[in-house]
Amino acid sequence: RDDLILCVNEDSGLIVNDNSAEPFFDNQGQLAGPVQKIMDFLSQIEQNRAMTRQAVSGLADAKVIEEWPLKIQYNDQKTPVTGLYRVDEAKLNALSDDQFLKLRKAGSLAIAYGQLLSMGNVRVFEKLSAVHQAEKNRSANPNDDILSFQ
Repeated sequence: RDDLILCVNEDSGLIVNDNSAEPFFDNQGQLAGPVQKIMDFLSQIEQNRAMTRQAVSGLADAKVIEEWPLKIQYNDQKTPVTGLYRVDEAKLNALSDDQFLKLRKAGSLAIAYGQLLSMGNVRVFEKLSAVHQAEKNRSANPNDDILSFQ
């Protein structure tokens, strides 16, 4: 989009009227180098966001996205995680060639397969959580690790 605008918070205390400060504009009235780099970075983020929205819309239109009934193990109990969605691999595999090609052209397949592959990492987070909890418990009882001699 060409109508993006970079805004600043003038009340932040970071904007000063000082010739030694980093300028917003150069002598020709163009964005100064560092500000242009920020603007380029933010423009790239916006382009990526728009491409992601298009790709996800393709998956939604193909009706291959579903709620993810995820439950994670935490403190000896299964805790439901809500508000997450996933790609239904069976529905993705059942698409017609035309539907599949449409997803490929929309850039949707990389997102679909990336999400499917990453779902297995949930178990890694569960294990990390258990290690974190064990370390927290150990730190709360530091004398448990001290060797005793009689």
